[in-house]
Amino acid sequence: MLMSISVWADKWGTAIPVTYAQRDLYVEATDNTMLHSLVIPRDGVLSITGVEHGSTRNYGLSFSLLKVNFIPINRYGTSSTYVDGTNVNSSSFSRQFALKKGTYIIRVTNTDCYTIRTKFAAVNDQGNGAKKKGTNLKKKVTMTALFGASETYAKAEWFKFKLKKPQKVKLTMSAYGDASYRVTFYGPKPFKKGDTTYVSSGYTRTAKYWIQRGRKKLKLKKGTYYIKIERSSIDVSGYCAISWK
Repeated sequence: MLMSISVWADKWGTAIPVTYAQRDLYVEATDNTMLHSLVIPRDGVLSITGVEHGSTRNYGLSFSLLKVNFIPINRYGTSSTYVDGTNVNSSSFSRQFALKKGTYIIRVTNTDCYTIRTKFAAVNDQGNGAKKKGTNLKKKVTMTALFGASETYAKAEWFKFKLKKPQKVKLTMSAYGDASYRVTFYGPKPFKKGDTTYVSSGYTRTAKYWIQRGRKKLKLKKGTYYIKIERSSIDVSGYCAISWK
């Protein structure tokens, strides 16, 4: 059961605490619809779980995550998100939302008494939206591209690196949160049109690049290479970590 701090609220209830440590907010509703603001201090991932307190037992909690203009940004395009804070072993125990820095709203309806638990983790959004301005990705350095729940599905992030001498390249990519990603590798021929690898949420993949000449695997040419990262599905969020050597 979640530990709580008692709070009396009106329609606009107490703001939800967003910290790097786990925090609980206990609410006794004064309206059929309760609204709580939450301020995300920087780009990152917010974990949310909760409990609806009944007279004889506790239940899971449904809520809606909204932009400040009240447009919903729940997972998979649903009208609400369900979490079961009563059962740590449940697949619905908590949900994660990748969010850009800013203010958001949580809406809870038809619930008299509930607890919302949050925990925040910062994630750097290090890519660039334009190919030519792609972020310089140094060898053996891991960087991250964050795809927020409130951002457009069309968003793409670019990284680039330069080979000063011919070599084979190994790209490592990991997906976190709900989203899976298309990672496309561009460069001088034969990668002018790009070579795409898919990485699913919760997994790490590696892709090796060389120039195939018959049975021979030749080193890549000197030059600038680009990496484009895109979400492979809509209404999900998370981040992709990437490195090369």
